[in-house]
Amino acid sequence: MENLKQLSPEEINLLLDNARGYKTMGIVMLIAGPVAATSPFIFGDNMSLGGAGALFLVGTLSTLTAIPLIIVNSNRINRINTILQEKVFIEITPCINHDFMTHSNQTGLTLRFRF
Repeated sequence: MENLKQLSPEEINLLLDNARGYKTMGIVMLIAGPVAATSPFIFGDNMSLGGAGALFLVGTLSTLTAIPLIIVNSNRINRINTILQEKVFIEITPCINHDFMTHSNQTGLTLRFRF
């Protein structure tokens, strides 16, 4: 928790996006795993023995991998959201504004406060 408080807003948002992506991937794996594991039993007549066993193994491993992915990244998202609610961010970022009358670019700074 202390390490998250020292990060910049860009790094925190990147961590939050990654955690959301991994959680979504875990949910997809949790849905696809049982489908793949039970498909050899549903379509058993048309599948060879090796293909059915491999599909059952892949589905089982996918399901077992998905559960920790969802749990870990849900906790990570909750921790990042509490950090975002506690912190006040002050950002100074460079910006370029295009002037359409003179067709030139003007450089400047953008000051943002998030609280």
